[in-house]
Amino acid sequence: MRSTNNVQHKSPLMRTKMKSQLWLKGVLVAVLTVGLVGLPSFPDRGQPEPKPVKLTFTAWCDSEPLKDAVKVKLEPAPTGSGYIEVEVPADGASSQPVLYEIGTKVELTALTPTATSQSGKSCANPRFSENPVEMTTDKEIRVIYTAQPQPAVVKLTVHSNCENAEIDVNGQKVSGKGGIFQFKPGDKVQLSVRDFPTINFCGLWQAVHTFDGWYDGSTLKSKGQRYPFTITQDTEILAKYGLGERGRGCEVMIDAKTLSGTQIPGVEIKVSPLDYQSNGDGQTPFVRLFDENTEFTLVAPWEWPPAAPKYAFHNWNNVVGAEVISAERPAVKLRCTSGNVWATALYEEKGLLALADLTVISLTVSVSKAGITGRCDVTGVAIVKNIGNGDAGPFATGIFVDGRLDFDFPLTGLKAGASASVPIFTEVTEGMYLIEAVADWKNEVNESNEQNNKAARLVKCS
Repeated sequence: MRSTNNVQHKSPLMRTKMKSQLWLKGVLVAVLTVGLVGLPSFPDRGQPEPKPVKLTFTAWCDSEPLKDAVKVKLEPAPTGSGYIEVEVPADGASSQPVLYEIGTKVELTALTPTATSQSGKSCANPRFSENPVEMTTDKEIRVIYTAQPQPAVVKLTVHSNCENAEIDVNGQKVSGKGGIFQFKPGDKVQLSVRDFPTINFCGLWQAVHTFDGWYDGSTLKSKGQRYPFTITQDTEILAKYGLGERGRGCEVMIDAKTLSGTQIPGVEIKVSPLDYQSNGDGQTPFVRLFDENTEFTLVAPWEWPPAAPKYAFHNWNNVVGAEVISAERPAVKLRCTSGNVWATALYEEKGLLALADLTVISLTVSVSKAGITGRCDVTGVAIVKNIGNGDAGPFATGIFVDGRLDFDFPLTGLKAGASASVPIFTEVTEGMYLIEAVADWKNEVNESNEQNNKAARLVKCS
C-alpha cells in the first residue's frame, strides 16, 4: 500500500552525489576569496614622480638695479622645516635657484632694510612681487626697494690718521683732525693731501709715513694725491698713511688744450706702460701714478674728435716736472723727475670751425665812503677780451651785485684777439658785496669755452 504524505525518499547514491556538489562549491568560494583578498597589489607605473620647481630672486630700486647684494629669508626651508637665507646679487642678476616641491607655500622676509642703487640713490622699504609664494611652477621674484627723496644737502666728513696732515676740500684746507662740509647731492668734490707720497711724522710717530690712499670705511677709493668724486649721500673719507717707506711717487696730470689755452675735455690719450695702479689709457683730464725715474710714453690722436674733427694735434709743449727723452709727433716719451708732472697736448683749431672765446681779463672796482644816506657809489671797469680764434657776434656783458643783475652792457661784436671796456656804475648800502662781470651772460655767442666768462671782486661799503 503506498504512503500518502509528500516526503520523498532518496537513495543512498543520490545523497552521496549531492554532498560532493556542496563540497566543490565551498572549495571554489574559498579559492575566489583568497584570490581577491590575499593576492599582493602592484604600483601603477604609468605616473612619473613630480619634479621640484625653482625659486629665484632679483633685486631693484624701483626699476634700477642695486649696487650691492641683499639677503632674503625663506620659510620653510626646502627640507620642509626651519628657514634658509638667500643672497640676491647686485646689477639685476638672478640668485642661485632654490628647489621646492610643488604646492609648497613660502613666506619671504627681507633681511637688508636699506640699499643703494647703481646711480647712488638711497633705497628702503623692501617688498616682493609675490609674498607668500605658491610654488606651482618655476618662479622669479623681484625684491623691490623704493628710492628715497634726496636730501637738500649731504654731509662730507674728512680726516686723517695723521693729525698733522693737511687736506684740501675744493680749495678749503683742514688738518688731519678733520672737518665737516656740506654739499648738494650731485656736487663735484676734489680732495687732495699736501704731504704726498710721504709725511715726515704722524702724530706721536716720529717716523716717515707713506700715503696709503683715500678710504671710505674699509674700501680703498684712490691711491692718488687727488681724489675727485661726485657726492650723493653723507660720506666719510679717511686720508690714510702707513708706517714704512716706498720709493718717491710721481703723479702725472695729463690734459689737452688749444693753443689759446682752452681745455679740450675727453681727448683719448694712450699711456704705456700701465701705472702702479694698473691704469693705462685715459680721457683728458686724468692722472696716472708712477714711481720716480719711471719712463713712460704718451700718444695723442692726430685729430679730435675722430668722427668730425675740430682740432689738429700741434705738439706736446707743456711738459713740466719730467725729462723729455724723445718726442715723435704725436707721441712723447718722458721720465719722472719730480713728485708732480704736467703733460699737456696742444691742438690747433681747424679752419672754419674756429670759435670765439670771451673772457673778462680784468675787473677793477672802487667804492666811495658812505654818505649821510649810508650809501656808497661803486665804479669801475671790466675788460672783456675774445681770446678765441673766431669772431664773436653781438652779445651783452652783465654786471651782477650779490648774484642779482644790476645792468647789462651790449656790444655789437668782438673780433678774435680784440678787447672792449665795460664801465661799471652802481650804488649800494653799507655792507659787503660781491661784484661780478659776466661776458655773454645770455649765452648769445657759440664759444669754444663757456666756463671762463666771469670775474668777481668783493667790496665793502662803510
